[in-house]
Parts: sequence; structure tokens; C-alpha cells
Amino acid sequence: MQNPFRSEPAPRAATTKGPTTKQISEVMGQLIVKHTREINQRLDALEARVEGIGDQTAKHIEASASAFLED
Repeated sequence: MQNPFRSEPAPRAATTKGPTTKQISEVMGQLIVKHTREINQRLDALEARVEGIGDQTAKHIEASASAFLED
């Protein structure tokens, strides 16, 4: 709606055409895949490091308990 108090339309700023929604979604998809891959690699590394800790802890507790009961 045009302002009734103006004799001519309001000036418009020059617009530049930016990236399309498809281009933005493709870039976002690539970023998500890249960072998800890195996160999964870090999780795999952590899982490899902590594998067997539960068993080690249980054996340690069992050994400590049996040593305590022997004394």
C-alpha cells in the first residue's frame, strides 16, 4: 500500500541476489556431514579407549574386597 501523502513511490534500496535456498541447503548438508563424520570418529576413538574399563574396575573392586576380607 502506498502512502497517500507521497506523490511518488518511496525509493527502494538496490538489492543483490543472494544464494538460493537450494544452494544454502546443499552447503548446510555438506557441513552437517563433515562435522558429523568428525564427531563419529571422535566417539569411535573414545569407545576404543574406554573399552574394557568396566571389566577392569570390577576386577579391581573384587581384588580389593577379597584383600580387605583376608586381613
